[in-house]
Amino acid sequence: MEHVLEDLLLRYGLFAVFLGGATEGDLTLILTGALAHLGYFGFVPATAVGCLGAVCIDSFWYMLGRTRADRIRGSRFYQQAGPWVEMMAERVGPWEILFARFIFGARIPSMIFWGTRKVPFDRFLALDIVGCTAWGFVLSALGYAFSNSVALLLDKLKRTERHVVIVVAVIVLVLLLRPLGRRLVQRRAGGASGYHGTTSP
Repeated sequence: MEHVLEDLLLRYGLFAVFLGGATEGDLTLILTGALAHLGYFGFVPATAVGCLGAVCIDSFWYMLGRTRADRIRGSRFYQQAGPWVEMMAERVGPWEILFARFIFGARIPSMIFWGTRKVPFDRFLALDIVGCTAWGFVLSALGYAFSNSVALLLDKLKRTERHVVIVVAVIVLVLLLRPLGRRLVQRRAGGASGYHGTTSP
């Protein structure tokens, strides 16, 4: 995943940063910070673009919750994460939006939840911009500070990528051939038992 994201960021620049911020946000911002330190991007504009992508996707989930509240509340996905978000919302109110991105698994349910509660969009957007900005610059700063380590990791991933593909291919091949092998063994065993049955007195 890191290798693919790196190639996309280098090839498509800030457009890829925007899309990455809206999809694979955490990893994208860390890589953006590392690449900014290596001179591929300006740190502030690249991080801002990544944050903008995050705000756009959060707004999408908010609108989905606002327009499809009944369906979403009954979904298995929301029933798993929704209670935790509701508990936090009771304690801190809409301020929960500020730190939703810092908690694994809480982002999408949080945005949907506040949409179902029909919090005014301008208030949601203001809080989400602050939260995404803090989140984005923290992750980009980490990538910037540890850019050498990130670069070494990416280089190592490139070197081992072929070996990983080969290992995965062998595992898949073994898993596919195991049922076939069992069938052949069962057929041979059945044939041998039938032969002995016909020659016994």
